[in-house]
Amino acid sequence: MSSWYACRHPAICCPICAGPHHRDLHHSMSGCCEGNPKASPPIPPTPVDMACPHVCSCINCGTQHAVDDRHCPYWCHCFNHDWIKL
Repeated sequence: MSSWYACRHPAICCPICAGPHHRDLHHSMSGCCEGNPKASPPIPPTPVDMACPHVCSCINCGTQHAVDDRHCPYWCHCFNHDWIKL
């Protein structure tokens, strides 16, 4: 299989915030959900059982949705190798 079939991104990328962590670690490692106890007033962290209430940004197309959203134009063409090569 040719190497262009694989993702060439050099590191792990959260599909919600594009941070360098897995989706499972989003609440504890992202700047938007981890909170800031030193702020005035303190910002509480987002509860783990609650979805991230902050705006997502797709690193593929730049619009406001998660990277793995099926409505993303890149996601719709992810298996179209001719489209990806463009």
